[in-house]
Amino acid sequence: MVTSRALRTPGTSCPTGSRGCSPMPRPGGKSLKIPYYYERKGRAYWEPRGKVPAGFAARPLGPAGEQARMAAARLYNAMWQARRGGAGDEQDNRPKWPKGTVGEAWEAYRRTVEWTKKQPRTREEWDRVWVRLSPVFGDVKPSTITLIDISAWRAQIEKHVSQREAHRCIKIWRALWQVMAALKYCDADNDPSFGVRNTEPAPRSLEWQQWEIARIGKRAWREGFKGLAAILAVMWDGMMSPVDARMLKPAQRIRHGNLEAFAITRGKTNALAYAPLTRRAAKVVDAYLKDRKVVDLERPIFRTRRDSDYRKNSLAEDFRDIRKLVFPNDPRTLMDIRRSGALEASAGEVDPKALSDVMGNTIAESKALQRTYTPAQIATAAKVPEARRKGRRARAANESGS
Repeated sequence: MVTSRALRTPGTSCPTGSRGCSPMPRPGGKSLKIPYYYERKGRAYWEPRGKVPAGFAARPLGPAGEQARMAAARLYNAMWQARRGGAGDEQDNRPKWPKGTVGEAWEAYRRTVEWTKKQPRTREEWDRVWVRLSPVFGDVKPSTITLIDISAWRAQIEKHVSQREAHRCIKIWRALWQVMAALKYCDADNDPSFGVRNTEPAPRSLEWQQWEIARIGKRAWREGFKGLAAILAVMWDGMMSPVDARMLKPAQRIRHGNLEAFAITRGKTNALAYAPLTRRAAKVVDAYLKDRKVVDLERPIFRTRRDSDYRKNSLAEDFRDIRKLVFPNDPRTLMDIRRSGALEASAGEVDPKALSDVMGNTIAESKALQRTYTPAQIATAAKVPEARRKGRRARAANESGS
C-alpha cells in the first residue's frame, strides 16, 4: 500500500515551517502580478533577474494556472527574504526543517564548501530536483522512507512530466543519500532507491543538416530574430551548447591566423574549448553587431528582439517559433545541433584531439590526463571545420548511392 507521503503533489504544499507561502492576493479578489513570473503558450515560468541567491534559479512551473502562480509567489517571497537577510543570513531566512529530516540535511549540505565546489550547472540540476523532492520527503527522516515511497514518487514524475525527468530525480536522490550518510543522517547502505529500476531514457539521435539550420537562420533574420540567427550560425560552426552560445561576450572572440573563434570555458565541465567560425558565420555575427550599433562589452553578445539577454527558456521558445515556420511539426531542438556537428566531423575522420578542443570534452578514456597533458589549442581546433566539410561530402555521397 502506497503511503500518503508518496502521493503528495509536488509544489502544492509548503514545507513545515516555511515562510511566505501565501498566494499574494490583491484586494477585491484580483490576482497581484508576481515578479519574474510569466506565462507562454499555456506554460508557466519563473525567471529571476540580477544577482540571485543560491537555490532560486530560473525554472519551469508546469501548466499555467493558480497552482503555478502560488509556486511563483512562494519562490519570490523566499528569495526576497534571502536578499533582505544578506549573504551571511541567507540560510536563516530559508524554511526551517524538523530535526533529523531530509530537509535539514539538505540545508546543512548547502552550507558546506563542497556544495560551492559544484559547477553552477550541477547546482542548478540539484535545485531543480529539490523542487520536486522537498514537498514529498523534505519534512521526514530518511530512515522512514521506503522503497514503496521512492517507487511511487518516481512513477508520478514519469507519468506527469517525463521519463528523463524521473531518471534525473532518482540519480540526484542517490547522490543526496550518500551526502546524508556522510552527515550522519542515515546509513549509506540502506538507500531505499536501490530497489528501484531507474530506466534511463534512450539517448537522442536526431540531427540537423547544414542547409536546414541555414534556412532557419535566414527566416529568423527576416522575422526580426537577428540575435537568434547569429546564435544559430555560431552554434553550428562551433558545435556549441545553447547555454555556452547565449553567454558569449565580445572579448571571447579571437583570431588565430586565418581562423576566427570564440574561446570559451564549458559551463558544465569547466573545460577550455575553442569554437571555430567559418567566414559565413563570421559575416552573420558582424552583420548582427553592425545592426545593433552599440555593444555592451560586459553583457552577452546575442539578445532577444526586446534587447534583453537570452535565457534558457526565451532562446528555446524563439527557436521553436521560427522552426515551426520553416519545418512544421519537426521535433528537433537546439541541443541536436551539437550532435550534428560531431557526426559530421567523425565522418570526416577528424583528429579526436581536435574535436576535443572544440567540444570541450574528450574521447580519451582519462579526461583528467587528457586535459592535464594536452590542453586545448586553437591550432588543432582549426582542423575541425575542414573535417566537417569532408564528412558532409562523404555522407552526402553515401546517401545518394544507397
